[in-house]
Amino acid sequence: MKNQVQVQNAKIITKYNGQELTEAILIGKGRKLDCYKKANGNFVVSLEKFNNDIFAATSKVLRTYELSQADFFAYWDKKLNEWK
Repeated sequence: MKNQVQVQNAKIITKYNGQELTEAILIGKGRKLDCYKKANGNFVVSLEKFNNDIFAATSKVLRTYELSQADFFAYWDKKLNEWK
């Protein structure tokens, strides 16, 4: 199941397998978090500089992290609060 939500200036796109979050994208303030869950339960998080131009949506990877589930949700909440 795929969901899309707008929270003030931040756009959130999530994908679930049943009740389990498998992929998540957070877009806001020229930045983008592109995240997916690995088989071991950790999340791979890619922080990208994002240009949402109508003709050429482009992004440049700034950092990539592998985070535990608890660390991932803490990082996600921090970025959401910064970007909304």
